[in-house]
Amino acid sequence: MSYSVFRSLTRRVVLPVLTLTFLMVATGCNSSSEEGPTGPNAPTEPLSYETVEQSHVEPSALSEEAKGRFEDGMERVIRDQSAFQSFWQDLHGENAEAPNIDFSQKLVVVAMLGERPNDGYEAEIASVTRDTNPTLMSFFVTEIEPGPNCSVSGSSVIPYHLIEMDRFSTDQVNFADNGTETKDCE
Repeated sequence: MSYSVFRSLTRRVVLPVLTLTFLMVATGCNSSSEEGPTGPNAPTEPLSYETVEQSHVEPSALSEEAKGRFEDGMERVIRDQSAFQSFWQDLHGENAEAPNIDFSQKLVVVAMLGERPNDGYEAEIASVTRDTNPTLMSFFVTEIEPGPNCSVSGSSVIPYHLIEMDRFSTDQVNFADNGTETKDCE
C-alpha cells in the first residue's frame, strides 16, 4: 500500500470513525435502548413503605439540643440501628427504646415539619418514588392543617412521620413539598 493510499484511507475512514467514537464516549451516548430519558422525563416507580410512627412532640418535652435540631423541621434517612436509637431517644427521652428495625434489609426515613402552633397539624409522607434514570429517591411530604371545626390544644407541637422501607443505595434523595391539606373535622 502506498503512502498516498494510506493517507487517503486515514483521512476518509479512520479519522471520522475515531472522531465519532470519541464524541459518543464524551457525550455519554449509548447504543443501548435501555437507557431512557433523564431529569423530569425520567421514568418513576412508586415504592411501598410502612409507618413506624406518625405523631407530634411538644417542644417543651425535648432537650435543648434536640429542640434546636427539630424546631425548624428536618428530613433524614437513617441507615443503622445505632443512629435510629439516638434519634428515637432525642424524640422520646433518653430511656426510650427504639423499635427494632432490620437495617440489613430496611431503613427509616424521617420527615418533621418544624414547630406548629397547635396539635391539629400533622406531617405525612404521602408517597415515595424512585426515578430510574438516574436513581433518585423522592419523598413527597404533605402538611395537614386543622380545619375550622377541629378541636385543638393551644400547645405548639412538632409534627413528624417516620416510615420504614426497603434499603436503597443511592445518596440522591429529594424531599419535596407536596402542599398543604386541610383536615375536615365535621
